[in-house]
Formats: sequence, C-alpha cells, structure tokens
Amino acid sequence: MSLARRSDKYYVKTGLYTLGYALLLECLLIAELIFFDYGNDLRMDYIARSGISFFFMILILFNAMYSLYAANWTDSIVLSMGARRKDIFRGQILKTTVCLVLGAALALIAIYFTKQFELIGLLITSIIGAFPLTALFYGIGHKIRKWGRVAVMIIAIIGGICGAAVSAGSILRQVFFPAFNLQISFAIYALVCVVAFILLEMWVYKLSSKSMVR
Repeated sequence: MSLARRSDKYYVKTGLYTLGYALLLECLLIAELIFFDYGNDLRMDYIARSGISFFFMILILFNAMYSLYAANWTDSIVLSMGARRKDIFRGQILKTTVCLVLGAALALIAIYFTKQFELIGLLITSIIGAFPLTALFYGIGHKIRKWGRVAVMIIAIIGGICGAAVSAGSILRQVFFPAFNLQISFAIYALVCVVAFILLEMWVYKLSSKSMVR
C-alpha cells in the first residue's frame, strides 16, 4: 500500500473515531433525558428534538477541536511515518468530510424516525458552516504552535468581539428594525461558506507546507 493510501486510510479512521466519540456522548445525553422523563409522552418529542440538535453541536465541536490540535500533534506523527505534506492536507479534508457527511446521514435517519422534519434546515446549514469552521480551527492550530499563549489570547479576544457584535446586531434587528428581520437566503449563505472554505483551505495549505516533525 502506498504512503498516500495509508495516510488516507488513517484520516478516514480518524474521522470515524471522531464521529464515534460524538455518538457516544449523544447516547449518554439521550439516556439521561429518558431517565428523567421516562413515561412522559409529552416530553418524548422534546427529548428527540433536543437530542438531535445537541448531536449537531457536539459533532461540529469535536471535529473542530480535533483540527485545532492536529497541527501540533497528529500531523507531526503522520510526517514521522513518512507521509508527505500534501497527504496531510488532503487527509484533513477527507477526515472532515467523512465525519460531517456520515454524521449528517445519521442525523437524517434520526429525524426521519422521530418525525422532527423541522430540523432538516438546521442540519444542512450547520453542516455546511462546519466546513469553513473546521478549516479555520486547523489554521489556528498552526498559529498556536508558533505563537503559543499569545495566539490563544488574541483568538479569545476576537471571538468575544465577534460574539458581542452578533448579539448586538440581532438585538438591533429585533428592536429597531423588525421589518428587516429576515434570514439570509440559503443560496447566499452556502456561497459564503464555500468561498470561506476555499480561502481558508488555501491558507491551511500554505501552513501545512511548512509542517515539520516535532
């Protein structure tokens, strides 16, 4: 088996492991919700909706967090085994695709059997947005390796500012501009995510080309 195929196999397994961890945490959550509300038919709909929504969140979070530390740990290990830098770049995209696409498929199955069809739109938008988010976290992981705590502090400050800006914008639309409180069309949202993903992956490729065994 070639090194490229071995690297691809490794990253596919990593994507499956990440999905498995998310499913494990999801099972624990569902068990807890059922334990406290067993026999309450009025709550079963809430349990199904909450469980599926929570799965979106932990799937995206686990995948992004893996990418955050991959640049500092996993990439170095793969490089030490003889993989090329372009294999790592391709592998991290493969890992993200396997994890998110299979996770979305499982979520769709759960939505079908629990009849929570209103969550389909949330699922699609969440998964699409997860791709550029994962690429961003991967790039941040490289910067953390280089700048250490300084990078973490800067990221935290930027994140806080962005969160405050989003909250303020939401309040302004609801209070002062209720007539313009419209959601961005899905087409524009998807286009922005695709463009952001491509640009971020170009950045990641540049960073990955300088990866070294540490």
